[in-house]
Amino acid sequence: MSYPKDIGIIDTMLGIPSREDRQDWYESFKPLLKDEESRQLFSMPAQYMFKDIPETNNVDDFVKWTVDHLDRHNIETALVGFNPDGTSEAAAKIFLEDLLLKRQQTRMAAWQKSDALRH
Repeated sequence: MSYPKDIGIIDTMLGIPSREDRQDWYESFKPLLKDEESRQLFSMPAQYMFKDIPETNNVDDFVKWTVDHLDRHNIETALVGFNPDGTSEAAAKIFLEDLLLKRQQTRMAAWQKSDALRH
């Protein structure tokens, strides 16, 4: 049975890459890892949760690359971490209006639903 295409997925912990190689960040994180397998075998700290670790393959626009992957996997909504870098700032400029509009639409739909239940 295939996954239904009409159900949007919500990603609750999305990070937009800001460069291809993040090994320096992973290395600084390794002392916090408690198990040997994570320290020795994994190329990134949360690898145990993923089948494949995405590779950006030298893309120029990490925001577009991320959004393309969201669309490919039917991810409708994502909670995105914000870092003080150009990539996060670009994403905020591009999508902030969409996010605010979507939030307003969600509030309006919830209000209409609760109003209908009251009557």
